[in-house]
Amino acid sequence: MVKAYKPLPAAEELRELFSLDPFTGTLYWRTHKNTSRIGKPFGCRFTNGYIIGEIRNEKFSAHRLVWKWVTGEEPMEIDHIDRNRSNNSPWNLRSTTRSGNHCNRGNVKGYTRTSSGTYRALIGINGTQYYLGHYETATEARQAYLAAATLLHGDHTPEKGLAGIPSDVIKRFRAKKAIKILSS
Repeated sequence: MVKAYKPLPAAEELRELFSLDPFTGTLYWRTHKNTSRIGKPFGCRFTNGYIIGEIRNEKFSAHRLVWKWVTGEEPMEIDHIDRNRSNNSPWNLRSTTRSGNHCNRGNVKGYTRTSSGTYRALIGINGTQYYLGHYETATEARQAYLAAATLLHGDHTPEKGLAGIPSDVIKRFRAKKAIKILSS
């Protein structure tokens, strides 16, 4: 299910209200009914790491406003490429789907240890888990997961690229698993 976001103000209005520091991604008030706010940063950092502020008594996330300010487009979901929720630099943001955003998480191992001592590699795609095989070591299971993640999630994979993954693992995944996963 797609998360519903409230519509953002028009890009022209955002450019009138704010100036943007492209290196830090910080929005600064250009105009405000409270003149003491002019020149000050928009919003404050919440405990979840996002910068949130108000425009006309409605709360907005700074990263969504930055995206609209720069591109003029209403974003789907915004992914912070470096996973730092307060880094709203335009180069660090990308509009993506919920599934794409979830692929860029750092806490995903991609395998579990079984009661027999082997490691079962799994990958999730669009809410469904797929089995990638059993492996003798955690390293082999992790490599299988990374090979699958790189092939299926592309740029949204936290550890981008296939460097460091033995070619036999990649070949094995492509031969046995990719057809099953991609045809589902």
